[in-house]
Amino acid sequence: MPEQTPPDKVLLPARKVLDRYSVSDVTLWRWIHAGTFPRPDRIIRGRRYWWNTTVDAFDQEAA
Repeated sequence: MPEQTPPDKVLLPARKVLDRYSVSDVTLWRWIHAGTFPRPDRIIRGRRYWWNTTVDAFDQEAA
């Protein structure tokens, strides 16, 4: 049986992350490679996804 994801934990596609910070894909790539933004939690069929909790934790650290 597959692992159940808690209801408050959602995978955000790269597009949602880009929109959240109003940045381009290149800027997000630079942030990741500079170590200032977390790497994607999942890569599914070449698409990048982050858990909303990962992105929220990044926001908390940056504040």
